[in-house]
Amino acid sequence: MALRHKTGQAIYDFFTDVIADRRADPGDDVISQFAGGVVDGERMSHDQMLDIGFLFILGGLDTVTSTLDCAVGHLGRDAALRDGLVADPSSIPAAIEELLRLHTPVMQVLRVIKEPHEMHGVKMEPGDHVMLMLGAADTDTSEFGDHADQADFAREHNRHLAFGGGAHRCLGSHLARAELRVALEALHRRMPDYRIPDRAELKYSPGIREIEYLPLDFTPGAVVGPAR
Repeated sequence: MALRHKTGQAIYDFFTDVIADRRADPGDDVISQFAGGVVDGERMSHDQMLDIGFLFILGGLDTVTSTLDCAVGHLGRDAALRDGLVADPSSIPAAIEELLRLHTPVMQVLRVIKEPHEMHGVKMEPGDHVMLMLGAADTDTSEFGDHADQADFAREHNRHLAFGGGAHRCLGSHLARAELRVALEALHRRMPDYRIPDRAELKYSPGIREIEYLPLDFTPGAVVGPAR
């Protein structure tokens, strides 16, 4: 915990310097836009800019790497899906959406009820805590059909909740998509033939969905295209 606090403070110190620099010498970057921008008729406060900068950093860390190992784990057990991405890298963005749906990075989130509400006969009052099961919602057959638990990279209208929704939608969702696309493009260009060993048992964590240990068998030297 002490290390977390120290690291968090270091990130805030970093963005304090960046904000001061952009106020003195603004550019076309996002922090400069924050420093000179107006939201709902008001300028962003220093603390607001710090908090958003902090979230930008956190949004691209464990959830992205966790989703990546879940994606590789899924593809490593489905050669047809994997080979499809190798043959047509342009299909990777659609594949990412489906893998995000099946392996929702944050499976559940805690929220506090603000207004009286009733759902399926359960009454909820202001102040009550509720757990939203995003992972369950993303395999809901009423939304995704009878085969909601299976990957379909051609799925249309993929309204998954892997990044949450509404006011709490993940700030780093666009960055995450870009990182996942670049990673999967590079992986399947450099290592197109890989699989999970037959006897391997993949264990997933219950909070942020990630594989504890990811063993891979692959063919060394098999490279598709230039090794960039």
